[in-house]
Amino acid sequence: MDIFSFWDKGRANAPKAVQICLDRWEQMNPGHKLHVLDEADLRRIVTDLPFDIGALPVQARSDILRVRLLRMYGGAWVDATLLPVLPLDRWSEAYLGSAGVFLFAGRPSHWRLGNYFILAPEGSYLIDAWDDAARGYWTHPRKLVDFMLPPSRPIGPRGTPKALLTRGKGWPYVSFVWKWHYDMLYPVSQAGRRSRFFPYFWQMYLMMQLIETDPKVRSAVEVMTYRNHELSHTVQHFRGYLAEDFEKSIPTALLCSPVQKLDWRVEWPDAVFQLPDPDRVLI
Repeated sequence: MDIFSFWDKGRANAPKAVQICLDRWEQMNPGHKLHVLDEADLRRIVTDLPFDIGALPVQARSDILRVRLLRMYGGAWVDATLLPVLPLDRWSEAYLGSAGVFLFAGRPSHWRLGNYFILAPEGSYLIDAWDDAARGYWTHPRKLVDFMLPPSRPIGPRGTPKALLTRGKGWPYVSFVWKWHYDMLYPVSQAGRRSRFFPYFWQMYLMMQLIETDPKVRSAVEVMTYRNHELSHTVQHFRGYLAEDFEKSIPTALLCSPVQKLDWRVEWPDAVFQLPDPDRVLI
């Protein structure tokens, strides 16, 4: 299987946590081939946007690239900050199941699929439809909305019109955020697509829209193996919630999923990179 990842400045220039994660993918999966792409590779592969892809933030460029690669070749996408805890061969077949495609997911009530780890064969209808949807979405460059809007939660004091205007955001920005607040899929609606803005999780919203509008995509998602994305973020969550007790909790956190999503900006203690007993890891 081909395993794809991306670091815009190249693997040799990646931070320590990224280097460890990428090395671990190779060490744990000798029967598979890891490809770490950089900005030059991205520009060689994604050539069909009607504007310079460099106008987009690196996260959006990476989002476009991952689905395009899986459409072209099939295999696995792993974020450069995704730490493997188990070899792929111990769990990938179970996760692919009858759907033949896998992504970690949020609450089933809103079908929010994560894109930091994707398993899909070449020719997957879901991946092809997702890539087509991205092509249709990126008709012009947009500015990233630097505001996280959690699904089904109050917008909070930082997101009130007055607060946003005080931060110098302007009425178009305020209008976008509040329409998004009342309609989660507004950013990918026809009206939202005409905007100058886009949310960080634009690709997930496109998938949610596809699930609502494309019966074949919905059928694939309905039979997909369900694994809540919170399990693969346990190390990060414990670091945030447990403070001084974090290091003592690391061995337990590593048992919660075959992969753990890290943050490259954090100086992780060595214990994060200590492999647990593989027979105890939750699959």
